[in-house]
Amino acid sequence: FERGDFGPDSTARVAAVLPYFAAGLVALAIVETGARAFYAMQDTRTPLVASLLTIGINLVLALLLSERLGARGLAASMSLATALEMLILLAVLRRRIGPFDAAVWAAFSKSLLATVIMSFVLLLIRDRLTLVTDPGRSGGTAIGRLAIFGLALFIGLYTYLVAAWYLRTRELLELVERFGGRRSRLTRRGRGRR
Repeated sequence: FERGDFGPDSTARVAAVLPYFAAGLVALAIVETGARAFYAMQDTRTPLVASLLTIGINLVLALLLSERLGARGLAASMSLATALEMLILLAVLRRRIGPFDAAVWAAFSKSLLATVIMSFVLLLIRDRLTLVTDPGRSGGTAIGRLAIFGLALFIGLYTYLVAAWYLRTRELLELVERFGGRRSRLTRRGRGRR
């Protein structure tokens, strides 16, 4: 989708930084849900203190890592600080409510396995996807490249959902039950009106 000043060099720079940001995604998700657990206990101070502490650490890490890695160092410092915030929140949460039960670890393991399966499938199509979406190599239009990108997103999502279904992840089964049950009730109502 290179246009105007955003050319191949810009794409290469974004691609170089992306893995460093992606490394912190799991920690970021846990920080978001962990903070909500504290809010549910009427505790806003703990997430605030953890956030302020890690902002300070992020600034120091950003200065140190950006000298060596440039923009990648900024992304790495953000991911490291987020991981530290996650550890702080989990440690305090564990002290308050005790260890997490086996169901939490089972759900985490199944989600991780489904993610690994999805990643493997996406790695299989990566080279072909790069070939058809690279403006320098393919002669397609921006809309065509967007459609191919959308297809890749669909393949990734579909792979994850199928893997999660076969692994019987509780969250997916509950989601299917909730929406599947609603759909069957609506279908029964529609038949009853005829």
